[in-house]
Amino acid sequence: MYSIGQISKLVNLSTDALRYYDEINLLNPSYVNKKSNYRYYSKDQIQQLLSIIELKHLGFSLDAIKQLMDCTDPKALESAYRLKMNQMTNDIKEMHQLADRLNKKLSNVTGSVEPVTVLLIDDSDFMRFMQKDILEKNGYKVVAEAADAMDGIAAFLKHAPDLVLMDIDMPKMDGITALKRLIEIDSTCRVVMCAACSTLQTVVDSLSLGATGFIAKAFHVDDFLNTIDVSMKGEFDTSRHMLTTLSYDKTFMKKHSYRICTQHEIDRIARSHHSYQANDSANLIRTSSGTPLNAWSIL
Repeated sequence: MYSIGQISKLVNLSTDALRYYDEINLLNPSYVNKKSNYRYYSKDQIQQLLSIIELKHLGFSLDAIKQLMDCTDPKALESAYRLKMNQMTNDIKEMHQLADRLNKKLSNVTGSVEPVTVLLIDDSDFMRFMQKDILEKNGYKVVAEAADAMDGIAAFLKHAPDLVLMDIDMPKMDGITALKRLIEIDSTCRVVMCAACSTLQTVVDSLSLGATGFIAKAFHVDDFLNTIDVSMKGEFDTSRHMLTTLSYDKTFMKKHSYRICTQHEIDRIARSHHSYQANDSANLIRTSSGTPLNAWSIL
């Protein structure tokens, strides 16, 4: 038997933590001296405690650890571990994105790297103001703004920006038509489309025509910046063939073309690439209720 003090030194864990584990029934001592109320632990409990410490380091809460320690179903354990792995993967991805964003700020301050130049095309003065403020605070350089598509195309020819951020619903010429013009001028240009009502049809049309990203208004700052970052890295390019194939499925598009898409769904559509063959395009869309419709699978 080992005293609480000995166990504390062996596993480098405070006696307060051990007492708390006892209180919540995560790890009860094998024996408690009734007179001194001193706790004693068996040799087997050292291994249990090491497992608890390991799971805690892996990011599991004490409540989750208690359930895991009591669980004897291998499938349930596998499910819990896979869920945590997915969470960790997402956390790592988010940290990389934040690191990239910080690096842009650093480069902007030191002048070591030329900032990415951006052209804003939107008939809303307020929206352009918001976008410019976010972009310039995060290391991008807005070289020009335009309130309509024709002026935007002229600004594109004049400034040759690295990226164009363009609204779809504009007077005189809509964003989809303007996108076609920009692609005709420069097939390698990077254009992120933006719309207040992001229907499946507008998302598919934009991306299949050559847009490198799509942002739903009103956006969260993180979603906005992540879409811009991904677009600049070219991670949407390989989705174009699949999206063209999807747009030709008349039955599917007739049923779903006017359903409003969330930013999450837009990102999933845009990021789907070679891992989805043409006959797997059904995996890309979920129905408005969140349940499968006929052969269409949930994202």
